[in-house]
Amino acid sequence: MEHQAEQIIIECKSLPRSGFHFLKNTLQSYLGENFSSCERYDEPGCCNKMTCSLSELFINDAKQHRVPHLRLLKSHDSTLNDPIFPSSYNRRHLILQRDPLFCLTSVWELYLVKLHTEILAQFDVNYSKIGYLHERPVFNYAIQLLDEHYDATHEAIFNNWLDEYTTYMVGFIQKWMVNNKDEYADIVDYDDLAQYAFNLACDIVPSGVTLKQIDKGENKFIPRQDPFKVKSQRISEFLLQNRNTILQMMARKGLIAI
Repeated sequence: MEHQAEQIIIECKSLPRSGFHFLKNTLQSYLGENFSSCERYDEPGCCNKMTCSLSELFINDAKQHRVPHLRLLKSHDSTLNDPIFPSSYNRRHLILQRDPLFCLTSVWELYLVKLHTEILAQFDVNYSKIGYLHERPVFNYAIQLLDEHYDATHEAIFNNWLDEYTTYMVGFIQKWMVNNKDEYADIVDYDDLAQYAFNLACDIVPSGVTLKQIDKGENKFIPRQDPFKVKSQRISEFLLQNRNTILQMMARKGLIAI
């Protein structure tokens, strides 16, 4: 990049399931103590303010000790009421972009996991842990339990959910992508997250300081290839059965072309 900065705050806006946790975990592995984040929603001790009241504490501490720091803040702008603050090189917007069809099917899977909260709790799996950290072993176990104890009655809400969720997606895309004129906003595609994280980490860390994992190949990122095939076999079957309904709704909302 043209400028060199030591302390940067990034307000990340994304549709759910657009790669935020991969980005966060990758930056954490690169930057270590020079990185912090807040996921709002389920984050313990979150101030729940826009912008984050605690971010300046991290930035000022880094300035005082003359060390680089990246602060990453997350919001899905689920009500589309997030304010759009003036940005600068040191306080940027980042918008994560993913194929809407892949986003939608992944969100439906996560939503059904949440609807099975009581079943998961019988096996000592707390959904709040899944929603907050998305830890792979816990999520995979939750998917296994869901497939074994699948409650098909939840499928009855799908059509209403689909209509409401695609309306939200349209609003989000219009607000943060189509109408975004911010000079310091980066719109990053899902498939480019690994390279973006590597480049950003290199920009944060000054010359002479080695990244903890300088080889960007160490952070593997393999996007799924079929939008109707998710981790859960039962949900994948349901999505495939409703393929035409999904495609027609998304096409009607202008999210995809068929």
